[in-house]
Amino acid sequence: MKLALRAQQSMPGLYRRATMKIVILGGSAQSTPALFAYLSGMKVLPAVHITLVGRDKTKLASVVRSAKLLLNHAPISVDDSGVELKELDAALDGADVVLLQIRVGGYAGRDFDETFPLKYDVCGDEGLGPGGLSAGWRAWPEIRLLLDRVSVVAPQALLLILSSPLGILVRAVRYTFPQLKVVGICELPWTTLCDVCKSVGVDVGDVTFEYFGVNHLGWFYRISQDDRNLIQEFARVRRESTGFPSARFIEQWSAVPTKYLRLHFESASVVEQQRNTGKPRAKVLDDLSHTTFRVIARGTPDEIKVALSYRHAPWYPHAIGPLLLALMGQTMAVCFFLSVPNNGFYTEQQEDDILEIPHIVEDGHLKPLNRHPESVPNRIAQLTSSFIAFERLATTAILSRDTRLLQRALEAHPWTSQIKQLPMMVREITEGVNPHGV
Repeated sequence: MKLALRAQQSMPGLYRRATMKIVILGGSAQSTPALFAYLSGMKVLPAVHITLVGRDKTKLASVVRSAKLLLNHAPISVDDSGVELKELDAALDGADVVLLQIRVGGYAGRDFDETFPLKYDVCGDEGLGPGGLSAGWRAWPEIRLLLDRVSVVAPQALLLILSSPLGILVRAVRYTFPQLKVVGICELPWTTLCDVCKSVGVDVGDVTFEYFGVNHLGWFYRISQDDRNLIQEFARVRRESTGFPSARFIEQWSAVPTKYLRLHFESASVVEQQRNTGKPRAKVLDDLSHTTFRVIARGTPDEIKVALSYRHAPWYPHAIGPLLLALMGQTMAVCFFLSVPNNGFYTEQQEDDILEIPHIVEDGHLKPLNRHPESVPNRIAQLTSSFIAFERLATTAILSRDTRLLQRALEAHPWTSQIKQLPMMVREITEGVNPHGV
């Protein structure tokens, strides 16, 4: 795949109305002001109206306040909405883009998802493995209610999913609401590619690459510039590094993995690290959220920017923000890695497999980058196929609310396939924590 980002020209955009309307479901999140901080840094902005939807009116008001302060005189209007039927329908009416970023269960839910797998010597994560399955099981009933309204009021909107577990949710939405245009979005592959290019001293817009994976579990198995093999060069750069991936790992696989594959290849050390951490990540973020909301409720723009810097939110400046601007016709030197159906992009995979596929925006439309005809390396394809099989079964279990299928999904996952206590794990997932908040 050749980026050729420098060759892109400014285009008319998919949304040609005077004002683009964006609705953010889960707009009361502590990180949401980071989107407005990113947009405020753009020299030229089209007219945009953004509605933040959430349950907590106090938090929503704080986010709206901070957004307006950060935007200054930018041509972006912001308001908020609750989730009651009439209010939600009014917010969704005429939406061009709906961004789903809700966290059902709040940080208590995330804490559960990231900690209960440790009992079984399995890594805890809100979007992967049993933790991701738990998050999906808890979140889907509430997400479905929201998307029922999207499908009725704004069926023409592009639905962007940021919530975890991303791949499972994209598949669930496609099964349940086939009329919706839905994609999952993540910045990690793009930032990984940028880091590789920076490490070896080349411009990311000048490289050719091949990528294969699902959300958070992906591989660059080719990165080149003319005759330069940048994967080999990156391995040499990392000879002195002790972090993942090591130079030896990159050389053995002839590929660069995204960082979450450490949970697969170094699971024992990750489990030990998670068990021995002073405070679980979810509780750290919860504490930080309280601090952030105190600042965005009363602070100055500079104070708000400082508070946001404590919780890095790269998905806004490296994925969501650039994609929104590209859809409006702006020239953005970014490749978007979207979780979408395979639809023949990789001939070895099933048509409806949800894969992370690189896209650009051309004439206001999302377009997959052209692939090189070479096949995905067999080892990478086989490992990734096991994660795809898990997501397929997990989605069916979540949609049907069938605990037997939950166990079958765990049996298919390479992290849990050999665990004898899977019925106990299933009970933990289904009992979980009570969902609350958007």
